[in-house]
Amino acid sequence: MHRILQMDRVFRDLDIPLQPVQYRELEKRIQKNGSAASFPIWQGYLLMGYDKYNLMIKHHRHFTCLEKQFARKTDAVAWICREQLKRTDLTKPATYWLLYRLYDALLDAERRIQAKEQFQYKKLSPSCRSERPRETPRENTAVMKMVGGEFHYDKLTIRNYVQFGRQLDRLNDMFPGIRDRVLKGDVEIALIYMNALMDMPPEELQKMISDPQCKKLRPPEHITREILQHREAKQKRRVHVETAIKKIPAYDPDAELNGLAYTIGAWTKAIKRTNDNADFHNATKQGKENLHRVLKALIIDIDSLNNKLEEAEHE
Repeated sequence: MHRILQMDRVFRDLDIPLQPVQYRELEKRIQKNGSAASFPIWQGYLLMGYDKYNLMIKHHRHFTCLEKQFARKTDAVAWICREQLKRTDLTKPATYWLLYRLYDALLDAERRIQAKEQFQYKKLSPSCRSERPRETPRENTAVMKMVGGEFHYDKLTIRNYVQFGRQLDRLNDMFPGIRDRVLKGDVEIALIYMNALMDMPPEELQKMISDPQCKKLRPPEHITREILQHREAKQKRRVHVETAIKKIPAYDPDAELNGLAYTIGAWTKAIKRTNDNADFHNATKQGKENLHRVLKALIIDIDSLNNKLEEAEHE
């Protein structure tokens, strides 16, 4: 007799459903040979494989369970997200949303650390309470970098995915079931249009979502045009900056030498002019000493430079 596992709504939502074709193929395999399965569980709750589990129950197939050890539920959520992100059949919105949920789960760890700090802070004597402990920010750059580094995205990309995921959850709260349709690819929402879409009046969203022919959710045309124009202008500015960087002159080993040669030409003219026009007889002692000291230093530098040039010629 097979074991009945408990279902958790959070875990179920994270287990992105199979596409219809994949589901039918899986059912055929289970009907044919049972398709041996081992399901990960935590405290009696099924973590992943809900489609397969339901089919195993439906066709009275036996399976085993693998108990996972997690300190708390958010740790289990992070594990599920990482496992789901290994799949190659995910839609783009599903990838965005799972990365958001992983970020949110890891952020919970930061909140726990903050809560511990606050608890320790309260235990301090009043004389030590010079300032209140900092609050945990809604966006944590370090956690974003951690998630991005693990899945090869930059911080800005992870921030965009987090915003998309939050907005998708908000949309699902307003219209239950729309998230699953988006994650499975039945309804398309472009990343760049999500914020503008959520700014639309709810009645307009309701009208679009309730349409059985709806395959794409996007804001009105004039808004999408503004978004695309803004995006194009931003890309042009980026290209301009990158082009300017590319125009930086290549390394020139003669640059320093030519620059000094040009400068010395100006010095020579100044020295000749002083030599021809200066009144050395009536000049003060201090003025002549200052010039003499500078010329001696210049001669030393010139001799040093000449020695380097001669050494380089003989190499």
